Amino acid sequence: MKIKNQDILNLWKTLSNINLSGSKFSYAVARNLSIIKPIVDALETAIKPKKEYLEHMAKQEEIAVKYSEKDEKGNPVILDGFYKISDELGAENEFKVLKENNAEIIKDFAKQTEEYNSLLKDDVEVNLHMIDFENIPDAINTVQMKGIYPIIQS
Repeated sequence: MKIKNQDILNLWKTLSNINLSGSKFSYAVARNLSIIKPIVDALETAIKPKKEYLEHMAKQEEIAVKYSEKDEKGNPVILDGFYKISDELGAENEFKVLKENNAEIIKDFAKQTEEYNSLLKDDVEVNLHMIDFENIPDAINTVQMKGIYPIIQS
């Protein structure tokens, strides 16, 4: 069957998190995880940032920590997942220099992300292990059912 790479990732996420009983259902889950693992691994490799980009991101975090407000123990204050910056002008100037110095690295990662997003739209031929509807456990919820839809025998 042909299926989009994005749908493979969605199926992987669903199958990896599903924990329902029934030997035929459990076999179908395990078998399909095994079948799609190489595709998922290839997609994860395609989006994995290069060492230089990871170094750039680490430098960004260093700047954020340097200019962040500190708590009573000297640790940076984080609000809603972001550092609370106390010296916005200083941080902005250092971020600007870092961005200018790493423009090519940033551009390369943006291109890599664009190519990955395009790859997610591509069809891949895969022989999934289908499961008959009557072998799906009654305890399955709507979200899980939607997630396993590609492997339900029609």
